[in-house]
Amino acid sequence: FNHLFGSVMKLKGSTEVISMYTRMKHKGIDPDLCTSNILINAFRNLEKIDYGFCVLGDIMKRGMEPDSVTADYLVLGLCFQGKVMDALQVFDKLSERGIKSDVSLYKTLISKLCSIGKTRMALDLHRRMIVATDCKGNVFTYGSIISSFVRNRWIDEGIAVFEEMTANGVSPNVFAFGLVIHGLSSSGRLEEARKYFDEMVSQKISPDLFVYNSLIYGLCKEGLWEDVAEMIKEMESKGMSPDVCTYNTLIARLCKADKLNEATAVYDSMISRGLEPDLQTYNSLLDGLLTGCRLTDAAKLFKLMRHDDDIELNVVTYNIMINGYCKHGNVEDAMELIREMNCKGLELDSYTYTTMIRGSSQAGNCDVAREIFDASNSNIIQFNALIDGLMKSGKPGDAK
Repeated sequence: FNHLFGSVMKLKGSTEVISMYTRMKHKGIDPDLCTSNILINAFRNLEKIDYGFCVLGDIMKRGMEPDSVTADYLVLGLCFQGKVMDALQVFDKLSERGIKSDVSLYKTLISKLCSIGKTRMALDLHRRMIVATDCKGNVFTYGSIISSFVRNRWIDEGIAVFEEMTANGVSPNVFAFGLVIHGLSSSGRLEEARKYFDEMVSQKISPDLFVYNSLIYGLCKEGLWEDVAEMIKEMESKGMSPDVCTYNTLIARLCKADKLNEATAVYDSMISRGLEPDLQTYNSLLDGLLTGCRLTDAAKLFKLMRHDDDIELNVVTYNIMINGYCKHGNVEDAMELIREMNCKGLELDSYTYTTMIRGSSQAGNCDVAREIFDASNSNIIQFNALIDGLMKSGKPGDAK
């Protein structure tokens, strides 16, 4: 029967296996553990793992003990339905019954826990795996934990895992070094980032584009433009060209540093190299132009973005332009963009409402400001924007 069930699963799929199992039960034939596991796997494939637990109940009712295959199918079924915490609970309960899971199941659970931000639980499970399976882990499993810590801005925790990895005899690769360097650079800890960079090079591990981009971001953030230029030269000397991510970092940070001419020069260089700007590129430039009071140039760029079939404007793009119009007193143009957003099905966010309330009231359009305020899910920020706008427009009585 088990051979037949396995063949049917491969040839006709899970639904046919369940149908065969039902017919077998009607004939009074009780399945053994192997057959039951095949059935649980069928329910897993159909994303109906709850029925798999009914099979587990039947297994135990008939005095059999589930094995590691049972655990695999049940835990994986829960994981792939997004029920990661339930999966961990089942894993723990089956482990308490003496069922030893293989390394691959541990790694899947660790990865899934990281994906939902339960990084400390993932680290604890990883340590349990080392004890239970005599497997010291590998750089990819450690990497997923480090990545999750760094992504959630727990940089020191990520570094601690990196050091634990090396202490356990697992050699870091460019991916692991890159995660630590990225975390340190993005949090302004450049000196430490450079230390890990130097350590990586000393171990004959060649930095990749991700590592260079991480360092460039950190240097840009600190305004160390000469060091940025040197880093780009070093990168290019090793045969790596700046990519869209590199250019986006340069453009965004130059705009924030009020170096708009340099930012536009970088943009021109990007185009000349045949790289396609993305939405982030345009949004950074648009914001920089408006911050630099170059409304006409910003409007031209916005028009270019509208006609680029590869660029889909988002709420951030519209908010940047609406804010620019409002600051220059062009409330009607801002309102036109609001109407355009509504036509495109883009939902106005709190920033949109606050900008329009402040802009309308400061331009003297107090009735419009009140209408927008009433239409929004008003919060204290929007309330303050309305009061501030009314006061600045010379209508303190309305503000009261």
